[in-house]
Amino acid sequence: SRPSQASRRVMSAALQPADYAVLGCHAALSVAVGLFAGRKKASSKDYFVGGRKMGQTTIAVSLISGICSGISYLGVPGYTFTDGLGFLFSALNYVFACGFAAYAIVPFFHRLGLYTAYEYLELRFSRGVRTAAAAVFVLRVLLYLSIVLCAPAIVLDTLTPLPAWAAILVSGSIATVYTIKGGMLAVVWTDFLQSLVMVLFAIVAIIVITVKVDGGVSGVFGTMHNTSRLVDGAFFEVHVTTPPREDFWSMVIGYTFLSLGQLATDQIAVQRYMSAASEHACRRAVQLNGLVQSLFTVLLCYIGFALYAFYRQHDAVDPVASGAIDSADALFPYFTLTEMPQGLAGLLIAAVLGSSMSVFAGGVNAAATCIYVDIVSNALQRPSAPSKAVGTTRNISFVLSVVAIGCSFLASQYHGLVKLGAIATAMCSPLLGVFLLGLFFERAAPRGTMIGFALGLIVVVYLAAASIACSENCEGILAVADINTFWLGLIGCTVTVVCGLLCSLALPTVQPEFLVGLTFWTRSHAGLHSYRQEDRAVAEHEVASLVN
Repeated sequence: SRPSQASRRVMSAALQPADYAVLGCHAALSVAVGLFAGRKKASSKDYFVGGRKMGQTTIAVSLISGICSGISYLGVPGYTFTDGLGFLFSALNYVFACGFAAYAIVPFFHRLGLYTAYEYLELRFSRGVRTAAAAVFVLRVLLYLSIVLCAPAIVLDTLTPLPAWAAILVSGSIATVYTIKGGMLAVVWTDFLQSLVMVLFAIVAIIVITVKVDGGVSGVFGTMHNTSRLVDGAFFEVHVTTPPREDFWSMVIGYTFLSLGQLATDQIAVQRYMSAASEHACRRAVQLNGLVQSLFTVLLCYIGFALYAFYRQHDAVDPVASGAIDSADALFPYFTLTEMPQGLAGLLIAAVLGSSMSVFAGGVNAAATCIYVDIVSNALQRPSAPSKAVGTTRNISFVLSVVAIGCSFLASQYHGLVKLGAIATAMCSPLLGVFLLGLFFERAAPRGTMIGFALGLIVVVYLAAASIACSENCEGILAVADINTFWLGLIGCTVTVVCGLLCSLALPTVQPEFLVGLTFWTRSHAGLHSYRQEDRAVAEHEVASLVN
């Protein structure tokens, strides 16, 4: 259950004018940055990929809030508070995932000059594969965005008299306005601002909590050691089924596939990479993003360790166990309000609320663009007239926002943002498998890939359903689905690739001339820019119609 009304009133009374002043200034600055960045009339290139002139540092930093958002900001400290040091090793996955993506995947898309990642799938396979991938992306984004809105709901529900449902409605409604205004330049620069606020507050929180812990940093890890919160030999054993604590291999290998799908083939991230000025800048942006995401994860994990040490040392009642808060996800904002100086509670609300709304706006914008360009205009062959295309896309954005807000009401009833986030991210894994088939396996055929994609989705949905439905051990039809959540990415991708290849072996071989410039092995062959010129011309017309 949520904190009692009396408890909520006591907490909200502690909010000082300085907190509201910080929150108001942050909101005004966020709006000003978004409006200023998108003040000029945009061409199709400006609208979708920021004119391909964004700096690599800006792109990499903006993805802190663009990918992590309030989910990690609240979920990771809460997760490490309850589960210990293990999650810290997940920071390695960003280095591996972004390293591979920077070398083999993302620059390839930039070289092709794509606006949506799924446009490549029609060039490599067929219109059907492109449409199916776009549809799955839209469904995944709706699930992901419903979780994104839970983060500010937790903060506002903990720190203010505003109940969770109202917090979701308010933050989602404000984000809808950002979505309709749209534009990649505005999204990137707004997210850049939100990312700086998130990092700044995390650093301030680390300093404050560490000072309050007896012994400082050594006291934090000493307390962790004395209470057996550090890793042991069992942590380095492989646990495919759900263990009491996660293991090293799921944190590194399993989570790498989750991150690779989200950071290398998901339209939300790819669209930002495509805004880089050159292929070299694109590659550097991906690499820098891996480093930034890793360091940010370390900061959030340490906050959870330090909070555990603080409450353990001071014999304070565990806020989760006492019922002061209903889950560990609310621990960070609870500590901020009760232990940190005035004004910082407002900064925390600003960081989580602003970043979550930015992700919501960017995700809905990407999904609406995908629906119009990849499905309505391409698959259904029903493009709007240039004068009505923008209105059509805005209507799609509005409907998507309403659906995502509705899904948030349901997601808010399930506690554990990290687990829900991993499940939402796992939906990227079959899509990752499709892209890997296209890029690295010349033998992969359209129908075989479609079959592998369908089977990968079925497996991931089945395992994700078990993760949500089973609190401890699965029984009945879900008895064999008791799988560690962080392995879902590897499982979904592997099923898609293996089944797709096996099915393709029974189908006619794809003619080499249809693969020119479309695989990793033929990426430098002549004819790349002339391949299917007619298809490119149609795509350019569809994209241009969105902003005319």
